[in-house]
Amino acid sequence: MCRDLRPYVQHLVCSLLWGRLSSSTAKLPAVMGSPDSSCPSVLPPLDMAVILPDSQPSTPLHNPLLPWLWSIKQALEDWNSGNDSGSDLTKLLSDCIAEFKDNDQYRDDIRFLKIWFFYMDFSEDFESVFQKMWESKICVGNSLLYVWYASFLESKGKLYDASMVYQMGISRNAKPVEWVKKAHALFLERMSELVSSAQTSGNDESIPFGILINPWSSSTMKVLLKKINHQLMKYDGYWCTTNAYSGKVALSSLKNSSRNKTIEIDLLPTNFNTALHCRHGTTLAGVRIFFHFRIFLETQNILIPLDKIGCFFVLNFLSFYLWMLHRMLEGQCIPVDCPNCGTRRLYEVPDHRLRRSGWFQVYKAYVSCNPDDVVALKIQKPAFPWEFYMHRQLDQRISDKERSSFGLAHRMHLYSDCSILVCDYLANGTLQDEINSFAVIGKSMEEVLCIYYTIEMLYMLETLHGVGIIHGDFKPDNLLIRYARNDFTTDGFCDRSGPWHDQGLCLVDWGRGIDMHLFPDNMEFKGDCRTSGFRCVEMQENRPWTFQVDTYGLCVVVHLMLHNSYMEIEKKLSPEGGYIYQPKSSFKRYWNAELWRNLFTKLLNSGPRANDKKLLQDLRESFQDYMCSDPLLIKKLSGLLVKQRATLGA
Repeated sequence: MCRDLRPYVQHLVCSLLWGRLSSSTAKLPAVMGSPDSSCPSVLPPLDMAVILPDSQPSTPLHNPLLPWLWSIKQALEDWNSGNDSGSDLTKLLSDCIAEFKDNDQYRDDIRFLKIWFFYMDFSEDFESVFQKMWESKICVGNSLLYVWYASFLESKGKLYDASMVYQMGISRNAKPVEWVKKAHALFLERMSELVSSAQTSGNDESIPFGILINPWSSSTMKVLLKKINHQLMKYDGYWCTTNAYSGKVALSSLKNSSRNKTIEIDLLPTNFNTALHCRHGTTLAGVRIFFHFRIFLETQNILIPLDKIGCFFVLNFLSFYLWMLHRMLEGQCIPVDCPNCGTRRLYEVPDHRLRRSGWFQVYKAYVSCNPDDVVALKIQKPAFPWEFYMHRQLDQRISDKERSSFGLAHRMHLYSDCSILVCDYLANGTLQDEINSFAVIGKSMEEVLCIYYTIEMLYMLETLHGVGIIHGDFKPDNLLIRYARNDFTTDGFCDRSGPWHDQGLCLVDWGRGIDMHLFPDNMEFKGDCRTSGFRCVEMQENRPWTFQVDTYGLCVVVHLMLHNSYMEIEKKLSPEGGYIYQPKSSFKRYWNAELWRNLFTKLLNSGPRANDKKLLQDLRESFQDYMCSDPLLIKKLSGLLVKQRATLGA
C-alpha cells in the first residue's frame, strides 16, 4: 500500500528516545520536518542533556525514571550489537511502563511517551498498546503523541487511521497545534502523490506481448482488465461489488418470461466522483454534509457501520477523500447511500428480450418503473466490464458531434456472478431487420439506400480507426437504425447537418472492441472471430490482421444489402501481377458498378500497414460525391427513408 517506513520510524523513536538526532534525519519521511524549512520542524530535535545527563547521578531519588532510562539504553546497545535477541529489551520496556503508567508525575513526561512508542514498535499488537497509553492519558494534550502515532500508523499502511489521529490532535487542540496541522498537511501531500502514481502506473507503458497475439483470448483479456482496473474505478457510472446479484427476481428467470418483472440494482459506487456527486446534486465539495456510509470488507464480507452509533454521521471532506482512496487502492468497494437516493434502483422489464447470445441477454426496461424513461439492460454472465471501458474510451476520443453513432452507456453494475450494462434504448430496429424486410418479399434494397448506409458505415470506421479503436464484431445485427425527428432537406446531406445528423446508424455491442492504445505501436493480431460469414481474408489464411476485421465486416454488410446473401470471395490474378480478392457475385448492369468494384477491391486487399483512415475517407467521399452530384438521388433517398420508417413501424 505504501512504502515501508518501519526502519525510519524505528530510527526516529530510538533517536528521540536518546536525543541523538543526526544528519540522517534528512532520510526520514517529510513529516519529520527539515531544519532548513521556513515552517517549524514537526518533530524538533531534542537536546540530549534534557533526556539524559552526561553521567549517572550519585542518587536517583529525585527522578525514579532515570535509572530505567540508563538500563534501557544499555539493553538497546546490546540489542544493536547482536548480543541480545530483544526479549530483554522488550521486558524492560514493559516493566518500565507497568511501573510508571499510573504515576501522575510522568503522565505528561515526553521521555515516558517515548518509552511507550519504543515498546509499541516491538509489540505485535501495537493498537492495544496505544489503547492502554490512551487510557492512562499519557501526553494526551501534547501534539507529539498524535504526530508520532500517526506516523507509526502510516508505516503500517493504515492511512485512514493515521488521518483520523491527526484530526483528533487538531480537534483536541494539542500543544503546539501548529505541529499537528503541519504534519497533517505533509501527510495529505504524500497520500496525493501515492494515489496519483498508483492510478497512472502502467497507463503509458506498452503491454509486453509477443509479436502476434489474439486480442480476444482469455489470457490477453486478463492482462488488459488488470491494466485498466484503476481507470474503470474512476469512470462515472461504474458500480461494483464482490457479492452476487441479490435481487428478488432471479436474472435467470428472465430467459423464460421477462414480462413485467422488476430488476433491482444496488447502487454501490467505487467511483470517487460518483460518491461525491449523487443524482440529486448532493456534493461534499469541501464542506461537511450528512451521508449514510457503509463499508463492505470484501475479503471477509462483513458489514460495519462507520460511526458505530447511528445511521448518519458528519464526515470531513479530506478524511473521506483519504478513506475512499485508501480502500480504492486495496481494491475494496465503498457503498454510499445518499439520504435522497436510497440504496437500489428498480428497472421494470415490460416485455420480451430484445437480443440474446450464448453469454448475454438484452432487455428493454423502465427506470424506476417509469415508461417515459426507457433504457436497454445488457445482462452478461460471467461478469465482463470490458464493454463499459470501451464506451468510456469512445466518450473520451469521439467528438460530441459523432458520439451518438456509437451507442451510449450510462452505468455498469458489476457483481461476482454477472454484470448489467445500462445503455440507451433505440426502438427502430437493426440494419439486419431492414435487409430482412426486403428479403421476405424477394427483393434487394434500393441501390441509393445501399449507398447511403455504405457512406454511414465508412464514416463510422473512419472515425473509429482514426482514434485507435477497432469494433471487432461489425455486422448488421450490431447496427441500430436512427431516424431524424424533422423532415429531410437536400441541403444538409453532403455535410451531414440538420436532420441528416440525427439520421443514420448506431454501432453497438462493444464486447469484442480493441483499444489499440493498450498495445505497442504497429501491433498486428492473430486469432479468429469465429463468426460465420465475417472472418476476414487474413483470418481465413491464418495471416496477421488489424483493421481488416472491421473493413471485411463492412464488405459483408454491403454485400447483404446488394444481394441478400453473405459474401463469398475468390482469388483472381491481378493485372498488376499477383493476386487480388473479389466477391464471387456480379454487379447488376444498372448499378454504379465502378463505385462498388472499387470499394470491394480496396477493402478486401488492403495490407496491414495500409493507411486505413485515408482509404476509408477516399471511399466515403467517392460515394458522397456521386450522391451530391444529383439532387434527385437525395430526394429519392429521403422518400425511401420515410417509407422505411413507416414499414418497420418505428
